[in-house]
Amino acid sequence: MRQYKVEALAFFPELSFDKEKVIRTSQAAIQQVLDDYARRGWRLVSTNATDSGRRSTSTCTSRPTEARHDEAAFRATAAGASQQAWGVPSPPDGTARGRCRSFRPPPHPEARKRKLHLNTEDLRVEAFTIRACGPGEAGRLAATGAHLFTQAYGPTHPEPELSAYLARAFAPARLAAELADPGRRALVAESGGRWIGYAYLQESAQGWPSGVPGQRPVEIVRFYVDAGWHGRGVAAALMAACEDEARGRGADALWLGVWQEAARPIAFYRRAGFEVVGTATFTFGDRLDDDWVMARRLAGADLP
Repeated sequence: MRQYKVEALAFFPELSFDKEKVIRTSQAAIQQVLDDYARRGWRLVSTNATDSGRRSTSTCTSRPTEARHDEAAFRATAAGASQQAWGVPSPPDGTARGRCRSFRPPPHPEARKRKLHLNTEDLRVEAFTIRACGPGEAGRLAATGAHLFTQAYGPTHPEPELSAYLARAFAPARLAAELADPGRRALVAESGGRWIGYAYLQESAQGWPSGVPGQRPVEIVRFYVDAGWHGRGVAAALMAACEDEARGRGADALWLGVWQEAARPIAFYRRAGFEVVGTATFTFGDRLDDDWVMARRLAGADLP
């Protein structure tokens, strides 16, 4: 892996970087992170190769300045420039009043130099693959499905009903029978042997909501990505795989149901081209949740 060495001139000693912003990010986001630091005054000066087998901690080192800045004089000078910029005469005693909203003092020549070491072990891009799940993997799919549902909805859909719902919805025997049905398909996203997301599709042989376009729509029954992989391109790749799977089945549209209070999934589906076409109800024990029905046409399909 490579270690990026970045330096900046910072007047404020509390200037620091948000390490969480660069942890578990995608390759596409690496440049965005570096650009963000560049806009703040950081400058990429070199790259150093480091041992990929060891994980080092990101550090921020500083070099003390040879002379300290006279902050009082600086503030007085800044205030005077502020008044001059706004046409406000300086008071006779030389004290400064007022504030210039547009004034930004120039960098002090003896500002503290800081160096930021960004280790791309934290910025690493782990490869992932998407493939079909076979009936023999129903047990693993059940465990993954239960884990990701709990991760997404455990805080809002708690016990005691949560365990009962998971037992019903993710029973391995039930999933094995469903996966043997040629009208259904589960797609899993996998990285390093670990399942990090999945989508569960089925042909709408029993009908579909009236607002869904097309004559042969496919339903995305479930669509989940592990929270640790959000923002890393997994969801987009998984959705593209769903589109390919649907087209391979001769489908002309995709549709799904999503809880109306699930803001993040709704925003993702909108970016993927889905629109709200109706409403539905999700039963969770004695609780009834209002869902949106969202649908999209598949590109190239001839729809009425």
